[in-house]
Amino acid sequence: MTIHLTMRNLHQYLCELLFQNMGKCSMLFFPITHNEEFHHTLLIFDKDIPQWLHFDSMKPRRAGTGECFKSIKKLVEMVELWMRAVKDQADDMLQQGCRMKFDKSQSTHTKLKMVESILSDDEIRTIRWIKENYDGGRIPLNHARICPQQDEGSLDCGPFVMYYMDKMAKEEKMPNKVTKAQMMKFKAQIFKKFAEHKQSWNSAN
Repeated sequence: MTIHLTMRNLHQYLCELLFQNMGKCSMLFFPITHNEEFHHTLLIFDKDIPQWLHFDSMKPRRAGTGECFKSIKKLVEMVELWMRAVKDQADDMLQQGCRMKFDKSQSTHTKLKMVESILSDDEIRTIRWIKENYDGGRIPLNHARICPQQDEGSLDCGPFVMYYMDKMAKEEKMPNKVTKAQMMKFKAQIFKKFAEHKQSWNSAN
């Protein structure tokens, strides 16, 4: 996630996507690009527990430290601020069947245009989940206890993020270590999926 934090981008790439997806998913995946560190990590919101879980293939010796973790905490704070706002307005939105929605076509990076919008089924699920399950407090933010690490000097942080996502989405056991050979095989599988996708550069469609 590489977002310049204007109000327009915050609504378009975070708030609206949360409205559409939080209610229908048990886990939300946030791949994060840390520009200053030239590094990629993965933040997961596990709704069933609930907890925030951070996967870092170059995690610092002491948990909760480092520039990457500071960026993660800022994102967590933004999402939880949004959840508190939704919870405060949940009864009104559900009763009226609509909400004020960001209008992309009429908004600029400095000024937002909000319009009334009828709630979709996915948005209703999101609002109900927040109303019934979120108490308005801080949700625990933890480092993943089992988090295979990339080799020193490796540039594989991006593939490791995809590896973590693949394992968590399939509910497979996360290994303590991933060898170079295993990562090469995983990267080959990912490349094959990209190349064979109907919207890839290699597609005849």
